[in-house]
Amino acid sequence: MVEVPCIRLSHLSAPEKRALAIADNVRRYNKRQIKALKESIERFGIVRPVLVALDGTIVAGVGIWMAAKELKRPTIPVVYAGALSRDELRLYRLADQKLSTLGEYNEEALKLEFLELGEISLNLDLKLDLDHTGFLSRERDAIVLKDQREEAEPDENIEIPKVAVWRPRLSRRSSMATSPLV
Repeated sequence: MVEVPCIRLSHLSAPEKRALAIADNVRRYNKRQIKALKESIERFGIVRPVLVALDGTIVAGVGIWMAAKELKRPTIPVVYAGALSRDELRLYRLADQKLSTLGEYNEEALKLEFLELGEISLNLDLKLDLDHTGFLSRERDAIVLKDQREEAEPDENIEIPKVAVWRPRLSRRSSMATSPLV
């Protein structure tokens, strides 16, 4: 296993802690995302280091740092970006935050992953919680059941026959409805 350098969070001064959290970050993190990151860290640990500039500001991995801080982790693994200028780091930060959003999922491969992990978890009683993937159960269901939904959708060219419709007709003498078909 490769030894990764760590920053001991408890040894940072207050200004350094603030700088790490807010350094030129154009991305916002919502509660769901931080919660999911915390659950991921608790389940798997921090397996991807945070990218840090030589001055201590986070270039990539602010969400991981925020989740680790909320979990009161004493350290986070880091990789230092020493070969890039300040402006290059700014460009990289933007690219890192945007480029991952440009891709699309291979839904067939994703479906197979969800099905196989679910089956492995059931058969071997491993308790693999698919919520740790960050996909909500309704998102997973939509992907897994997509083919079944498409098969169940009616063909647009099928003509639906007209049927008799029941309309209640109130009698003047009572509030009882009569039921002739119209």
